[in-house]
Amino acid sequence: MKKILFVLFFLVFSSYSYSQNILKGRVIDESGNPIELTTVVLLNPTDSTLKHFGVTNKDGYYQIKAVKNDSYLLQFSYVGMETSTDMITVDRNSPSDLGDKKMIPSALEEVIVVAEIIPMQFKEDTLEYNTKAFTTRPGASVEELLKKLPGVEVDESGNIKAQGEDVTKVLVDGKEFFGNDPKIATKNLSAEALDKVQVFDKKSEEAEFSGIDDGIRDKTINLLLNEKHKNGFFGEIEAGYGSNDTYKADGKIYRFSKTVQSAFLGMSNNINEFGFTQRGDNQYGQGTKGLNTSYAGGLNLSYSNGKTNRYFLSYLKNSNKKDLLEITESENFVDGNIYYQDQEVDEMEKDKPNNIDFGLRHNFDKNNRLIIDGDLTNAKNTLERLAKTNTELNSFKVNNLINDSENTGDELSFDTRISYISKLKGDKLQFKLTTTLDYEKDESNLDWINDITIFYSEDITVQNTSFHRNNFIDQKSFMTSPAIVVQLNKLWSVDGGVRISQNNRELSRIEADLSSNNEIDNSFEFKTTYVRPFLSFRRVTNKVYANVSFEFHNMNMEKLLNESSYGIMKYSYFLPRFYYRNNYASGRKLDISYRTNYSLPSLNQLFPIQNNLNQLNVYKGNLDLKPQYNHSLRLTWTVFDQFSFTSFYVSLRGNYSKDYISWSQSVDDKFIRTTTPINVDGMYNFISRIDFSTPLRKLGLDINLNSVESWNENKVIINSSENTNTTLSHSIRLSFENRNRDKWRVNFGGKYTITDTKFSIADRQNYNQNSLGYFSSLGYTPSKKWNFDIKADVTNYSSQSFDESVNIPTMGASFSYFFREAEKASITLSAYDLLNKTKGFQQSNTDYGLMRKEWNTLTQYFLLEFRWKFDNTKRGLRK
Repeated sequence: MKKILFVLFFLVFSSYSYSQNILKGRVIDESGNPIELTTVVLLNPTDSTLKHFGVTNKDGYYQIKAVKNDSYLLQFSYVGMETSTDMITVDRNSPSDLGDKKMIPSALEEVIVVAEIIPMQFKEDTLEYNTKAFTTRPGASVEELLKKLPGVEVDESGNIKAQGEDVTKVLVDGKEFFGNDPKIATKNLSAEALDKVQVFDKKSEEAEFSGIDDGIRDKTINLLLNEKHKNGFFGEIEAGYGSNDTYKADGKIYRFSKTVQSAFLGMSNNINEFGFTQRGDNQYGQGTKGLNTSYAGGLNLSYSNGKTNRYFLSYLKNSNKKDLLEITESENFVDGNIYYQDQEVDEMEKDKPNNIDFGLRHNFDKNNRLIIDGDLTNAKNTLERLAKTNTELNSFKVNNLINDSENTGDELSFDTRISYISKLKGDKLQFKLTTTLDYEKDESNLDWINDITIFYSEDITVQNTSFHRNNFIDQKSFMTSPAIVVQLNKLWSVDGGVRISQNNRELSRIEADLSSNNEIDNSFEFKTTYVRPFLSFRRVTNKVYANVSFEFHNMNMEKLLNESSYGIMKYSYFLPRFYYRNNYASGRKLDISYRTNYSLPSLNQLFPIQNNLNQLNVYKGNLDLKPQYNHSLRLTWTVFDQFSFTSFYVSLRGNYSKDYISWSQSVDDKFIRTTTPINVDGMYNFISRIDFSTPLRKLGLDINLNSVESWNENKVIINSSENTNTTLSHSIRLSFENRNRDKWRVNFGGKYTITDTKFSIADRQNYNQNSLGYFSSLGYTPSKKWNFDIKADVTNYSSQSFDESVNIPTMGASFSYFFREAEKASITLSAYDLLNKTKGFQQSNTDYGLMRKEWNTLTQYFLLEFRWKFDNTKRGLRK
């Protein structure tokens, strides 16, 4: 395995053994003044694709390093200036200093006869890429295109960074695409459908209309379709079948126009590739446990009437069947002893979530705007589970449990946010009304049988019980917040108002012991109402945004068990907040924020009736829980050097929680464990993160470095003794990727993590784990007809607390052949887990000890796929 990785690494360096040069110069205007952010690029004379690039700094200077000997088109471009293009030859005899380049303003009446490819331009606060300058292999997704754009990074999971910051929104022609999950667009849309890619900081919808900056910024990517794909429809179908009866089927159809945007996505497979949403995650499907068969479909519709009004709706359907075998080993401490538990679980789960996301942006006139965002989810779930648990102390059996259960669930949830803004006196005086509505209904029916054997002294006790439980949860919440916003002057604004809320949560549980025909009916209700007057001051300049706000929270809380009230409790909180952002230079930003809030205990944490589903591990809520009061301080520093395309990001975050909701655990002499949530004095945690990326031009590589340090302290009670659990973890990840990815795509690196956990009442359970992973991938596209990919990863887990280390190597490969006109058809042969060593594994600490898990997952298979791209977009070319 290591030899394979070495070969991949060697190919990187051997491909950059050519002679390299440096070009530099300065860009000025007609008056001799320097022009900052001029893009200077070297293009391939044949197809105008980008080969090398640079950007001028504030003094107008640029420098392009590691230029290969060749002939190029040298292009200078800047918004408002005429683009200049010259043919140059770079060799060891050519000059490195190109001197001053004078640019002249472009004439408005200029007629452009031949459209030039300008790879990238800075337009005010937007960086725009021309996709024609970045070559991708046939059939590539938008995600693959983004990896080629200077200043944009995409990790293995598809998460995107641009200019050193996390991208939180991806739009298509400025419109929402399947809700708020950026990965649905980047993983499904074809790169060839795009004309431009824009990167910018998006203001909130309210701020864009009102003209009063509220400080909210979302790093956003806007995918602009080319003219061909803005007319007619296009898409692709894919089908594959392989060894061990593996299969995959996908279909995508898109229809875009100036007013209507529509898309349909469908898929089915049994190779652990999930649908277009994960319930409770709202992200594109990720790897999970077990063997999964999935079906999914989605429909996205958007209609725009002019520049201001738009209406959108998306529907996502997912059906997943999971077959899971999982083994858990744990070491738990109590009263100076360590007892061991092992559990074997066999599950068959069927999950069928449906999600509707909708919204509108409607201007009644220039002074009144309505914004609505909503989400509706319905999910049905069936879980059949057989669990066998054994407990041992000093190599002697203490107890064992066989739990056989079947659960069916039906969940319905709805939430919406409505915002109405009215300009009473233009930007000077505005009225804003924000209302949120949330509703959730969750009903489940559970049947289970417990066979318990207790080995106690010389007696052996055997119990066999069967139960039925109907669990019904109903939650409703309503919040409305009227506010007045006043623009005091060009710099200062103030808004004040009140937030009024009412929440009602109910849990009804009917539990029957079928062995004794005994039925228990319990209900619990948790009601809260609050009034929160607030006052906020904002100062905004071209570079600085500062906000100081104060909220005074007065809350009434009532708990009712079986309709008997435990009285009304009153809580008051002072909630100050502060936020400061300073864009003190181009690509430089400093953020400081301090927030206070509170967290209410959940229904299950409060419900004081014992849960006997697992009679060896009993759970019981605590009616006396208080809300958790939180303080959070965060500092971030972001640097993105547009001259060198180096990004540097530092984040420091600390949290303190008063009345933190932790756990109390009691273990009796039969090692039956009862867990109850409690409030503890406080919880602290601190986390720091550093991200650094820069091009190594002499080596032809991009380097990415990520480092995370975290410290966490938590307190739990074990048999009346306080245990302070302190965890310190260090993680560093280093990766390299070749810069010129026209034919070869090479990526390699490693990640090292250390986790050190100390328990105050059990020194010998102190836990130290090291995990080392290294990875590499190699892709080769020699022509439009062929593509080859190979990927290898190795992860090693070692710990002083477990007897042996675990080493998991994986390797996969694929090759594709493209044919028909414009490579519309392709055949791909893929091999997954070539070494047949893949397995599911997790090793970690808990509040009460150590744990190791292993589970089944997809192993070696070979898959042959056929893909066909279709379109009816020629009308767009003739227009």
